[in-house]
Amino acid sequence: MEPAGAALPAGWRVRRPTLDDVPAILAVVHAGDIAAVGYPDFTADDVREVLTAPATDPERDCWVALDPALRPTDEADMRRFHYILDTAFADTPDHAPSTYEMWRERVDALPVVDWDEWFVAEVDGFAVGVLQPAYQPPEEDEGWVKNLAVLREHRKRGVGAALLARAFAVYAGKGRRYAGLGVDLANPTHARRLYGAVGMTASYEVDIYERPVTH
Repeated sequence: MEPAGAALPAGWRVRRPTLDDVPAILAVVHAGDIAAVGYPDFTADDVREVLTAPATDPERDCWVALDPALRPTDEADMRRFHYILDTAFADTPDHAPSTYEMWRERVDALPVVDWDEWFVAEVDGFAVGVLQPAYQPPEEDEGWVKNLAVLREHRKRGVGAALLARAFAVYAGKGRRYAGLGVDLANPTHARRLYGAVGMTASYEVDIYERPVTH
């Protein structure tokens, strides 16, 4: 049974929520908060309170809509994913552009790929942000974000935070206790502020020194 009159984009589906969905629901709420007031204004406890309110029965009153995962066999999906990565990282001083073919060759050469940890964020049905993980074996206690990219015109609207929250929820569902990533502190997009806003803290910082050696 689906909600009457529901009209979802192709590939989407709906189901009843559970308390395991709190992180993902909170990510959507935070994206709306940031777009509306500039900062997250809702907590996980607030979501749980709504789902467990005395007059609320999630099996009767609530639905969650689930967007389709990245389809690695869909050439258009993969090209859009690469385009967002390449375009968004063009803002960074050490960006090394690559063609889609070069990037896809590197991805196809990976020994293991957990496609359920690759995420795409859409605005008005158009992909504007992506998250690419680094594979972590099952015994690792940490999920790792390799790349997080949002097109410039869609930044500071909660897209990056929503992608991270989705990743955190998936990592937790796999029994991992931590999520990590690396960031260049000179990143002109001030990505470090985002990571702090979603509850991440620095484990360590590294200074790298360089100088030219050619005449």
